[in-house]
Amino acid sequence: MTYLVLGVYLLLLLFSATVYRKWSNPFVFFNLIWSIWLLIATIGVDGVTPPREDVFAYFLLGGIVFNLAGFIFVLLDKVVHNQNSVRVRKDSQWYPVAAKVFTLLQVIILIYYVYKSFSLWGILTSGGSYERIRAYYYSDSYFKNTIEYLVVTYLFDPMVTLGEVVFAINVFQRKRGKFTLCVVAVNAVLRSVISGGRMIIFEFAALILVCFLYLYKGYIRRNRKNKRKVALLLVFAFFIATIITLGRFDTEKTLLKAGVGSLVSNFTGSFSYFSILDKYGLYLPAQHGKVIFGGIVDLFLLFAKTFGLTNMPYISNELGNITSEFYLIGDYSFNAMPTMYYFFMTDFGKAGIVLGCTLLALYCVYAYRRCERILTYKALAMYLLMMLVVIESSMTWLPFKSSFIMTILYAALFMSNQSLPSKK
Repeated sequence: MTYLVLGVYLLLLLFSATVYRKWSNPFVFFNLIWSIWLLIATIGVDGVTPPREDVFAYFLLGGIVFNLAGFIFVLLDKVVHNQNSVRVRKDSQWYPVAAKVFTLLQVIILIYYVYKSFSLWGILTSGGSYERIRAYYYSDSYFKNTIEYLVVTYLFDPMVTLGEVVFAINVFQRKRGKFTLCVVAVNAVLRSVISGGRMIIFEFAALILVCFLYLYKGYIRRNRKNKRKVALLLVFAFFIATIITLGRFDTEKTLLKAGVGSLVSNFTGSFSYFSILDKYGLYLPAQHGKVIFGGIVDLFLLFAKTFGLTNMPYISNELGNITSEFYLIGDYSFNAMPTMYYFFMTDFGKAGIVLGCTLLALYCVYAYRRCERILTYKALAMYLLMMLVVIESSMTWLPFKSSFIMTILYAALFMSNQSLPSKK
């Protein structure tokens, strides 16, 4: 079964690459990364136990449904929009104000992170480990009150992610000032360092790479300068993530082994983690869409709780009671990353795989085709956020997180409606 699934994904990769002809296409990218992770998971490397063969059947069904639904949606989109020319948009009137507010928020976030860094530095100087810093960041004592928690969760964290998107675009298409971009980059690094979260840096690197792939043909010059720029940024992100890995796990591995091992274990260990949860039936009772749309549901619950309209628990907390449990998988302990299929199946069982992958395909076609027709800074930002969902699909389902939904809303609010200039 494992090699059959891998072979099917390689065929899907060949088909999608032939039909869509762009590595930046979400279907090509999905098939590529899943082929890589499935190959690594099948072989079993770096101390990660291969998953049960049962879950490969889910991956097979999901991959076929996602690609088939995407192909159908693309055909329908071409019928509805029977032209592919890029339309030019002008700046909306409120954009200059939004740009200033965006920069101001980034500065406020920087001040907050610097303030928090002092308390975390105190833990290190008193003999505490870096793993203790991570535990402190995710503990109740990290936030002084509910207001601080809400501000960080629903404003600061989404704005840092949006800042990474803005940085990725402006590396190649300068619209924001250097000061704003420097603050954005520092915020991303600080947030990663004080939380011990390597995925923040992985996301940063992924956004830069995907943006480069998308713009490389018609919107940035094909020269060594741009290639070096991407390479240096990716190496820097890899270095930061590796340092965090060494600090958290007190490993004797080299920088290269620690960095690569961290990347491999994050993306392939989730298969085995999902396998364990599925084997023992560790799901919530059927949620009928509350998990797939969890980020939106929790936002409505937050609003309702604020005005005393409901006492229902957040869906993220309910699911977190299950996925917060650590399980030993080979040489690693895993939690919280059960692939997107776990979220789909929590809602509708095996039928959830069909529904969830169809919805993901619809999301991909909408964001990508809109970006192809109207390449504005806002449309490109929405495309990049969609690609994050694709890239992290082997670990999680990003729309389950309210912070990700808020990032989309902030992108709609702060990003410009002006078209990107083509290369000269």
